[in-house]
Amino acid sequence: MRNERNNTLLFPTHPTLGRNILWVTAIALLYFAVARLSLSFVFEPGGITAIWPPAGIFLSTLLLARRDLRPWVAGALFVTGFFAEMLTGTPWLVSLFYALVLTGDAVLSAWLLLRFVGGPITFTRIRELIVWLLLSVILSNALASLAAAVVNSWFLQGTSFWNSFKWWMASDGIGNLVVTPLIISWAAWEKTRLSSPNPKRVLEGASLFILLTALIYIAFDQIPEAGLFSLFLTYLTFPFLLWAAFRFRVRGVATA
Repeated sequence: MRNERNNTLLFPTHPTLGRNILWVTAIALLYFAVARLSLSFVFEPGGITAIWPPAGIFLSTLLLARRDLRPWVAGALFVTGFFAEMLTGTPWLVSLFYALVLTGDAVLSAWLLLRFVGGPITFTRIRELIVWLLLSVILSNALASLAAAVVNSWFLQGTSFWNSFKWWMASDGIGNLVVTPLIISWAAWEKTRLSSPNPKRVLEGASLFILLTALIYIAFDQIPEAGLFSLFLTYLTFPFLLWAAFRFRVRGVATA
């Protein structure tokens, strides 16, 4: 495996036991808060969220952690996920299996990325993106979704295996797809740039995201349903994504 010294930016540079515990606890609390927020947006049919951001948080945290801390991070987020599910009224055994599935997905995804790409993961190389999409977003996620669908069909009466599989895969896959590059790209941001930002770049970035937000609000909230026309509204965002990609590179387009 390659040198991972640049892949630990979320953790202390000069670690002590106390600081390690503090960082792992902080990440677990963040994971819990995002999981609880995500679980409050469950919709029917399917009884699942449209997007599961904790999937991206779990994977990116493992990728950014030192090797010796990864088991502790995985264990802390497993326990956190279990209690987040329990607090929604999910039976404890189902909550346990859900937490195991989510943990297994993140651990397998991180192992595959580090095994076939090496560290640090920055999402600045085509090889990283291809391996991540094929082995994490698709393969690992499909295996986790299959396991979750089996759990649902065994323990939750009247639950469709196929619906459980497709909704779980879509929800986790989108969470991974959206959140992981966002966290990884911002974690690699050089501290020197944060201390001396370019005013013109800041203004351009603010303008880009204000315009993009306004466009999304108008297109998807203010324009009434219009048959096939509504299918093309998504493409209105593409010029803004290209703007973000060419001007702000991976970090900009991930944020957009």
